[in-house]
Amino acid sequence: MPTWYIDVSGHVGSNPNCDYFITEVPPGVGPNTSDSWKYYVEKCSNSQPTIVGAARSARPTEHRIVIKFRKKLIGSPSRYGWQVAIPADGDATPYDLAPNSGFKKHTL
Repeated sequence: MPTWYIDVSGHVGSNPNCDYFITEVPPGVGPNTSDSWKYYVEKCSNSQPTIVGAARSARPTEHRIVIKFRKKLIGSPSRYGWQVAIPADGDATPYDLAPNSGFKKHTL
């Protein structure tokens, strides 16, 4: 499952690679007590990530997904950067990244 990484300009955290990430959590795991997969915004950390809130998803077309979350979950910035990683097996480097390097800027 892909992971969405978020970089907030000026934010200084313990992980230099990202500030937050959005990932899917299966039913019955951690905070997801529902019977369906849910998205959560988590704070990147060199130790244990911390969930800061829930995100919603919609699939308007077969090839498009929309992820929504409250901007206050990432400190209410006027813009942030995002990157999607498609993981490889185990701890290997990601199979693919979009964009290929750096973060794509998104203005709120």
